[in-house]
Amino acid sequence: MSQPFVALKGRAFWTCSYLPCELSSAFGYQPRRFWAQAGGTPRADRVFPPNLCSGVRASLEEAMRQATAEDLFLLADCCDADRRLADALEASFPGQTFLLFLPRAEESWPELASELRRLAGFLAKKSRRPLEEEALRAAIIEEEALRQSRRQFHARQSLGGVSPITYYEALRSWCGRAPEGSFPLGDPPAEESSDQGERAPILLLGNSLDERSFWEMLEELSFTVVADDLCYGEKLSQVQVQAGVEPFEALARAYLARPPCPRTQRLEERWDDVLRRGIDRGAIGAIFIPTKFCDYYAYELPILVPRLRAAGLPTLVLEMDYGQVSPEQLRTRLEAFRESL
Repeated sequence: MSQPFVALKGRAFWTCSYLPCELSSAFGYQPRRFWAQAGGTPRADRVFPPNLCSGVRASLEEAMRQATAEDLFLLADCCDADRRLADALEASFPGQTFLLFLPRAEESWPELASELRRLAGFLAKKSRRPLEEEALRAAIIEEEALRQSRRQFHARQSLGGVSPITYYEALRSWCGRAPEGSFPLGDPPAEESSDQGERAPILLLGNSLDERSFWEMLEELSFTVVADDLCYGEKLSQVQVQAGVEPFEALARAYLARPPCPRTQRLEERWDDVLRRGIDRGAIGAIFIPTKFCDYYAYELPILVPRLRAAGLPTLVLEMDYGQVSPEQLRTRLEAFRESL
């Protein structure tokens, strides 16, 4: 069984799943994805306008709530909002933020490899120790073991054998390295529900769905997620780092070759893959939840949703503020969608 990474330093908060966790763990930092907290973003709202990406505002809020001088913030320039987040974090926590240039094309892996070497230099300076290739290779092996356990988990999920709450807890464990109260890494519990045959299998799409209340509603309304296209969900488990290759090249190639996100140049491939997985796994509907004010998802929404519906997948679109769910309104729409399937 894969064991949690041991954090010798602080935490390395990340926002984009194209940032390899292997590097931060090789330097003794605990990789931890920003995870939305309930209660709004009062601190971040004093820095950012209300029409800026709610995911970015929630990330800044979390940093202001709990980050320490030992923590780092590893970001990618996915969009202008993420660049503004880097600016705000640097202003609030000087010297603790790294912004990585992220290419849009798979063949641009040399540029990403160069950026990863620059990131390693930043981590070496902050940790006050040089990068040891043996430590990086060990971190790659450790992360691959975790991804293998995720692939096994998703294989069961694709057959409808995972409840929404179990999947939510799995996501929290993978993104935060087994927070208190969740199951150990690589060892998801046996599915406790006996009514999987009564559940409605769905395809779940969106940026980030961190609100537990949303997953509880999926559970209560007898949905099961057989495929997803979340930023940190199933497609992240498809990263496969080639052994025997120079580590930075191997990481760059592997992360750019994973199933693409809306930011990349491989959009037709992305849309075909999403549609194929939903159909092949027997989904009878799709729920698309783009984060409010996210330009990339706003662009593909009028393209992807008609394709899903034309292929026989009724699709519910729920644009939401990240981390700020309106429970009653959400429940009403989910109930109506469930009854229509």
